[in-house]
Amino acid sequence: MFRVRRAQVDAVDSQGAVQPCLSWIRLRLVNDEGEPYSGESYQATLTNGAKEDKLDQNGGSWHRYIPPGQCQAEFSKILEAVERWQVPPMETKT
Repeated sequence: MFRVRRAQVDAVDSQGAVQPCLSWIRLRLVNDEGEPYSGESYQATLTNGAKEDKLDQNGGSWHRYIPPGQCQAEFSKILEAVERWQVPPMETKT
């Protein structure tokens, strides 16, 4: 599971017009026990372009000073593991 948090704040310029400020996004990847996936590689599509990086020791990553909007992150090693995993067949009672 990963959580995405985003905040957007508007500012008023010197003429009194509201201008959108730059925003930020935080990624955090933890297992079911809340332990971080530190060093996990990921690919992010941010509002200002694509980025490949690794999560820090807390399983997180910050991207600051980006334009507000939608972002997407993919953890390819986790996705590959999920795709390889198959539910074991249920035993039938005879």
